[in-house]
Amino acid sequence: MALIDSLNPAVAGLRIQQKKIEVVGDNIANVDTPSFKTSRVEFSSIFSQVLSFGAAPEGTFGGINPIQIGKGAQLASISKDFTQGAIKNTGIASDLAIDGDGFFVVRSGTGETLYTRDGSFGLSSGNQLIDPATGGVVQGWMADSDFDISVGGPLQDVTIPTGSLSIARATSKVSMQGILNSSGEVASSGSWLFSADLYDNRSAQSNSDLISSKNPLGMNRASRSTPLENLVVSLGDFTTYSASSVGTSGTSSALFPDLQTDPTGLEISFEFSKGDRSIETSTFTVGGPAPNGGTTLGELTDFLEDTFGITGGLVDGVELAEHSYSFQRVSPISQSPVAGTISASDSVSLASITFNNGDLRGVEVGDYFRITSGSASGQIAQITDVTDGDSDNIPDTLTLRADGFNSLSIVPETGDTWVVHAPAELEVAQDKAVTSLRQQTTGGQVADIVVATGPAGGAINTLTLTAATTGAGAAQNFLGTSETFANAHGIQANQIVQWTTSSGTAQGWITGFTDNTITVSWNSSLGAQTPTANSEFSILERPPGSIEIAGNTGSPNNISNVQTLADGDLVSLFTAPPVAQAVGEGVNTTFTVFDSQGSPHEIEMTFVYEAASANGPSVVRYIAESEDDANRSRVIGSGSIAFNAEGQFLGTGRSTETVRLDLQPTVTNTQGVATPLNLEVDFSRLSLLNTTNSAVQLEEQDGFPAGTLREFGVGEDGIITGIFDNGLSRNLGQIALARFQNNNGLVVTGSNYYRQSSNSGNALVGTPGTLGRGNLRGGSLEDSNVNLAEQFTDLITGQRAFQANARTFSASDQLLQELVNLI
Repeated sequence: MALIDSLNPAVAGLRIQQKKIEVVGDNIANVDTPSFKTSRVEFSSIFSQVLSFGAAPEGTFGGINPIQIGKGAQLASISKDFTQGAIKNTGIASDLAIDGDGFFVVRSGTGETLYTRDGSFGLSSGNQLIDPATGGVVQGWMADSDFDISVGGPLQDVTIPTGSLSIARATSKVSMQGILNSSGEVASSGSWLFSADLYDNRSAQSNSDLISSKNPLGMNRASRSTPLENLVVSLGDFTTYSASSVGTSGTSSALFPDLQTDPTGLEISFEFSKGDRSIETSTFTVGGPAPNGGTTLGELTDFLEDTFGITGGLVDGVELAEHSYSFQRVSPISQSPVAGTISASDSVSLASITFNNGDLRGVEVGDYFRITSGSASGQIAQITDVTDGDSDNIPDTLTLRADGFNSLSIVPETGDTWVVHAPAELEVAQDKAVTSLRQQTTGGQVADIVVATGPAGGAINTLTLTAATTGAGAAQNFLGTSETFANAHGIQANQIVQWTTSSGTAQGWITGFTDNTITVSWNSSLGAQTPTANSEFSILERPPGSIEIAGNTGSPNNISNVQTLADGDLVSLFTAPPVAQAVGEGVNTTFTVFDSQGSPHEIEMTFVYEAASANGPSVVRYIAESEDDANRSRVIGSGSIAFNAEGQFLGTGRSTETVRLDLQPTVTNTQGVATPLNLEVDFSRLSLLNTTNSAVQLEEQDGFPAGTLREFGVGEDGIITGIFDNGLSRNLGQIALARFQNNNGLVVTGSNYYRQSSNSGNALVGTPGTLGRGNLRGGSLEDSNVNLAEQFTDLITGQRAFQANARTFSASDQLLQELVNLI
């Protein structure tokens, strides 16, 4: 039996060397398999036959070692070498490599969770990140609708919707840069235009028989409440009244003839120029809903004010813009601008100014008082009241707004020059008071006039208003030795005169005057017109048009070439030349911003040199306009920018300058865009310097148009970043990695996959680069870590070991043969 036993170790050796060669062959076969890990064979002895147990040392006896004969070797284990394989760049975004410990988590087609280090992934037709060889879907965490990633929750299929996901970014910040010309003319006037005279054909005035050039039709002037179908214009013919008979009214025609047959549906379009820009046509529909429709003249003028982009200080109903002034006020007496110089005898404060011997006729509440030179140059305040401080029936005192907004901050000094401006607005023109004359009674109190009732002259009755010659008021009737009573009070023929009677208010026309006497006539058929005691006679001036346009200052805001079309036919509404042109250095620039759906919107921003002050600050006014505002108003923002004496930006007086654009739902998305679109505007890169021309442009804005996902990349932390064709990038998701306490405890399932086992430990899933997990390398693959030189060496040693064991087997066989031959 002893010789037969010698065969067993040889047989065992042959078997284990065969397994080693199998493992080495597997390693060599997978030398090009991505992320393949080399397997290593480990052997151990089986057991040994003890022939003698030996003996322990005793006394002088040194002891005897046991005698043992080994019975061969056995396969102890086959383990994986999980050392890092070389990482090579492939340039394919879906290829991923793990640099360090960890495994990709993949959901198989059966729903089983498997693990792999092979990152040769691709995208499926459903935009999932998959293993193309097995169809398994890579797991991770996907971003929500705001592109925020929340890790730690249940794993999800990683989806990268290239070519189908589209996003946009709404503009939130805008930066302007440029130079504004400090040597240009400071803004001193806005456009001042009037439409044709408009009348209401529904009823006649109370004194309609007093036909004149101021009222050729004997009709009420049109008002805000006049329906558009009742608007008429004079054809220019009429017969004036005589001393014994009334005149004959002229003929008229409807402003919009089509409304006589159909009072709704007419489209009234307006084209005009603003500065050197032609403004896109805006259309008002008669009978349509607000804000682009209506039925009255008031609704039409509201539409026009918004269409022309005239800002009176209100933006979406909120008072945001200061100093929204227009043309200079003109005195009805001298027909020259209401302006002057502060004198030592004037009473001046921040809240009010009383001018000694001042004449503020023509100034109205809501106008703007502007200092044009001196220590307070550039200061502007809104007028809240105009009063007569010395009881001469000539206003001389201004009460100024003092709440800090549209208010003075520096008290004007002697020698400072000033001017008064009308507010920027568009309105139905109203009668304006020229002066008020008080009747003198028998008591002889201070008064201006003596009233006498004239004889009836057929259909016409008259009153005479004669300058008082007694009483304290007499000395106030004349402004100079050559000044007549009529001139001193700005009285002209055809002006309206109103007074009180015992039955109410009467009204007539000035039909003549001498140096000191005014003749007022009215229709005798209207009944008693006798003035009551101490009655005041108010003289009114009718403006030369029914729709008055007072535009903002600065040449870029100049309104001209206004064309009106009704269903395409030209309407003669704005035909008269402008009374005043917009004046002032300025510049206009246009830029594009984007809403939350990526739709572009053009914004026009106008800069006007508003005020110059020695040693600063100097002020530039900006107005932002857009035709896309849902509230119809072109004006979406306004404010002032201050510069120091060196022309450098000082600030705007507010913490931030915001432009607000209200948007509407689109045809394809009835939910609409996020609105309003609030834009924070940065003017800090502007300067005010002595240059040839002003030039301002958009420097940058942070919005983008709609874009589609075209590319993606994976970062070290596993975050998938999508790159859109509009330049945006967004986080789409994050790839998960799993780590095990014992990688060699995993079960190899083929196709480069591993399955968790009881000896591997549970999968520790998390983000790459955390808690011992490796980092990801996008566009790369991990090579096999098989070392061919080592494998060939192992192959040779395994072959020689196999041969040696075979020799042992053959030697034992020969010994047995010899033993048999002895028989």
